[in-house]
Amino acid sequence: MSSRASRIRVALGALMLVSGLFLPWYVTLVWALALCLRYRAWEVVGIAVMLDLFWMPTSLPLAFPYMTLCALALLAVFEPLRKQLLTDVM
Repeated sequence: MSSRASRIRVALGALMLVSGLFLPWYVTLVWALALCLRYRAWEVVGIAVMLDLFWMPTSLPLAFPYMTLCALALLAVFEPLRKQLLTDVM
């Protein structure tokens, strides 16, 4: 991967992390979509786990990791699409 592509990937990941901490959930989803469409972005799952741990209420016994499950679904859904449309990207 070229240095420009890796800088873009790091920037998108940082934007996703910052938006997960300070902006509404749908902004974070947009950055996760951008990462998953362009790259094989396993960092989306890591950021989602961190955000779930950060935002999950501790008083509820049935707290559910919505962001992590959404990130795993994004990776599963967009992997074949990305391979078909962007075959030169790894």
